[in-house]
Amino acid sequence: MPLAEALNRASGLAEALGCLTEGPVRLEVRAAPFYKKVLEHRCLGPDGLPQRVGQVPDLGVFGVKPADLPGEPTYLQYTPRDDDTLLEEALGEATASRRVLLVVGGSASGKSRATAEAAHRKLGQHQLLRPKRGDLANFATLPLGDNLPAVVWLDDLNNYTHPGIAENLRELLDAGLEVVATIRQAQFDELAKPGDLRSPIAEALTDKNLMLQVHWKLTWSDAERARLAEHVHYQPLLTAAQKGISPGVYSVAGPELIDRVKTARNNEEWPWRYPLIRAALDWSRTGIGTGLPLDVAPKLMAAVAGTQDPVPANELDDAKDFATKAVLGGSGRKTRQSVLTLADGPRPSFTVHDYLIDHDQQTQTATISDTIWNTAQVEAKDSDNGNALGIGAVNQGRIDQAAKAFTTFAEAGNTDAQYNLGVLLATLLDPPDLGE
Repeated sequence: MPLAEALNRASGLAEALGCLTEGPVRLEVRAAPFYKKVLEHRCLGPDGLPQRVGQVPDLGVFGVKPADLPGEPTYLQYTPRDDDTLLEEALGEATASRRVLLVVGGSASGKSRATAEAAHRKLGQHQLLRPKRGDLANFATLPLGDNLPAVVWLDDLNNYTHPGIAENLRELLDAGLEVVATIRQAQFDELAKPGDLRSPIAEALTDKNLMLQVHWKLTWSDAERARLAEHVHYQPLLTAAQKGISPGVYSVAGPELIDRVKTARNNEEWPWRYPLIRAALDWSRTGIGTGLPLDVAPKLMAAVAGTQDPVPANELDDAKDFATKAVLGGSGRKTRQSVLTLADGPRPSFTVHDYLIDHDQQTQTATISDTIWNTAQVEAKDSDNGNALGIGAVNQGRIDQAAKAFTTFAEAGNTDAQYNLGVLLATLLDPPDLGE
């Protein structure tokens, strides 16, 4: 007899089992393993089913960053923004026209929080489906028919790109799901400019029949700053807002993150701190779309530093600790923000704080070393990363690296790489003289 049925029929059985397990008995639905494999666990309830948007307790699942302000909740009480109504209307329009709502804005602009608030108001009874990074294509394995209405939540859409992303998104919309996505403005600009090159994510981002774009501003208006004092009481934040600093930027300690990078660059006593940060930033600039593997970081650090000498083990440890240590925010408050994050797993890798990536994309003009490009070529294990690397190389003006990436996967039979290699050759090589 199934345990769930036995618990329903036999009074006292749940209590007896609870005594044996020293805790409450929770039954998972039969499909729970499928949801756990594809979806972030924070959007799942104790039974393994997706929770409703209005019931999810952790705003982090929507991509909202904790504020870490003394005397305030982990996630600040929401301050209404001027464009909230426009965002709600766009959400309704996207639903009616069966399109993805794509909210575009700078890092720390509050786009994820504002979008989450709009979803709470408009889609509160929808089940929340937040896929793990890179698992959007695996939605077909989920028993979605039993979970409508539902919304697929894609914070930082660039983390979900794959060769069939546009078709994948259309299938979700056709199945009756709502799809809401966010992306940083700098990342959108970078991904959407391949020109004649074939890029699945660029084609999806610029398809007006698939995406309904809403642009979210970073700067707060006078009216918004006035409302802030009604919802937040931490005086240093209010003072910073009056000086024109975005509350989101203050909350993620944006200025302090930038200062930490500057400190590393100017520290002659510990000369390997900045090369690690610079290597991770340059790695992200290649477009490969993966974190910088810890095991290749020393080689790239040496390339950034312009030396053939190996990085001493104690210097690597110091650089790693420095870059991953949480910075102190305004007024000396503790935060959870760090320049780099070292992700656990079979192969640990560094990712850069998205605020710093945005800042770097707007200010960095230095070239990326050949060692970093050549290492990225080796690390591009599949056609998706290889094609993204090739397009990233074109955007950085490294046509030689783009041709190498496209050629590798064109020879392996990838049609996108074959097409892009053809475009590259047709554009850059002199055409033959047909008169000879």
